[in-house]
Amino acid sequence: MNSNRQEYVRQAFQKMDATNDGQITVEDIRKLYNASKHPKFLSGEWTEDQCFRHFLDSFDSPGNPDGVVGFTQMF
Repeated sequence: MNSNRQEYVRQAFQKMDATNDGQITVEDIRKLYNASKHPKFLSGEWTEDQCFRHFLDSFDSPGNPDGVVGFTQMF
């Protein structure tokens, strides 16, 4: 990844790290995530929590589903 892209990733990471502890946690993401436009929420098929869990599952690593992403893990 070139240095320009790394800088964009760093900025995005800092924006998502609401607690400024160097990790993006479930609590950080919950503050930013809005399920109100999710198709399955709108149809009543899923609750807001189910939409959120589905979103989180797309980021967690299969071998270590701890719900935490550290900045150094990205590079």
